[in-house]
Amino acid sequence: MDESHILKTLLASKEPAISLKSYLKLLDHDYETKEVKKITVNLKASSQVYHQLFKNVPKKGEIPTYGVYHKWFGVHWILYVLADLGYPPGDSSLIPSRDFELEWLFSDKHWKRKPTNDGRKRFCASMEGNALFSLLHLNLDDGRCSQLADRLVKYQWDDGGWNCDKKPKAINSSYN
Repeated sequence: MDESHILKTLLASKEPAISLKSYLKLLDHDYETKEVKKITVNLKASSQVYHQLFKNVPKKGEIPTYGVYHKWFGVHWILYVLADLGYPPGDSSLIPSRDFELEWLFSDKHWKRKPTNDGRKRFCASMEGNALFSLLHLNLDDGRCSQLADRLVKYQWDDGGWNCDKKPKAINSSYN
């Protein structure tokens, strides 16, 4: 099977999430091309993947069904997967999810659980990093993304990464 056959198969997928990501990531299309516009029309209803993700997106005034970081069902993961799949930016129905995620990330409860050893904060930067990626891709920044970026830069270790190992012995950042 050659590359062109694989690409044609991905582009012709019956699942719009697959063909959308293929156009965006493999062919470097943008949301204004006719092929991408055709896929994104009525995307929530035509895609089983997006339909399943949006089942757990809270509407304004609702509380999320799952905890914000509940693996794959919490709003943190839903926003991340939507952004990773190339869901089109600017969907205002995602604003309550953004607000829940940012309230969680900036909460004292979340942040105080992150120990500081030898002047270095121990935290899993993927949480802030994934939130930053998701909110910027989905065009949901309300001004707080710069705070996430500042936090990532401020607590970056000398070797360029971050470490969530709570043991004081850790001397370099995690690479997984």
